[in-house]
Amino acid sequence: MKRIEKLISEAENICVITHTDTDGICSAGILLKALKKITKKDIEIKLASASILRTKKFYENLPISDLIIFTDLPIDQSWDIADKEIGNKKIIIIDHHIPLRNLNSSKIIHINPMFDRDIYIPASKIVFDIFSDIVDIKKYDWMAAVGILGDMGMADSKVFLKNIFKKYNFESKKKDMRDTLFTKVDELIGSAMICKGEEGAMRSLKIVENSERYEDILENEELNSYRKKVENYLEELKNEFEKTAEYFKEIDTIMFETSPKYNIGSVLATVVSRKILDKTIIILNKRSKTVNLNFRRQDGKVDVKELAEFATQGIGKGGGHKKAAGGTISIDKIDEFKIRVMSWLMSKDKRK
Repeated sequence: MKRIEKLISEAENICVITHTDTDGICSAGILLKALKKITKKDIEIKLASASILRTKKFYENLPISDLIIFTDLPIDQSWDIADKEIGNKKIIIIDHHIPLRNLNSSKIIHINPMFDRDIYIPASKIVFDIFSDIVDIKKYDWMAAVGILGDMGMADSKVFLKNIFKKYNFESKKKDMRDTLFTKVDELIGSAMICKGEEGAMRSLKIVENSERYEDILENEELNSYRKKVENYLEELKNEFEKTAEYFKEIDTIMFETSPKYNIGSVLATVVSRKILDKTIIILNKRSKTVNLNFRRQDGKVDVKELAEFATQGIGKGGGHKKAAGGTISIDKIDEFKIRVMSWLMSKDKRK
């Protein structure tokens, strides 16, 4: 912890790079709250995704900085490119994706609970735990809880969540840990990204950064307007899903192709998979030239991260977590993608 505080205190220019989903937004929100207590220096913020980290152009547009802090991003998976582009900067990485390499060195602090054991702790909780030992940010524990719920990371954070729920009088007799107002906060944060893309995600981050209470999010008119649009459109897509989705019984898989007006595939995949726990859900969001892919399997019997990587290899990009993954392929590769999905899932040695 002292080394982290030292790097931050000595830095002249700091750049925070985070993911665009709720966990990324909340982890950055907590981090920014902490940084304001540690340093008076200006902090630049950039948003990214795992796929963007593999492009040289992303690094060319980074602001001038001597310390970069990555949250909720597997930069180690793109280190062959990032190492050449970032140069001689000091780096702090706070992540929870399956690591490909440990980047800890004299100039890099790389934190990932999966270095020690197979555990799924969203980045928001990791950031909160780290910086709570450095500065007093305990009043923002609700941000960590929202990030956990947004990333479906309840299983390995049950004790933390139960304590938070008790603190905020959210104790529920229901088994679903998402049955609290924090889930509404998660949905509001994500709605801006769905409606406005990266611009919306940045708006969400600014709102979270300036919020002292979770009620500030619930009462935000801008986020509520986005959420209303998402709710209405999500109902349309759920109806379309029920009517046109393809069910492949032999591999317990449901595929759904759509051309959405909003970037809503991830939300739709999550909503559907919560009701259909024992099926692999694959959403194909068709654009003009590309297809964004969303994979879900809530019972964990199929590792959709491995599926995404296999099915997109050589024709796009894919990856993520065991129960939730994403990817991108060229629109002319849909048939090849489906064949790969079928072959992988029908291979008995790939089934869990």
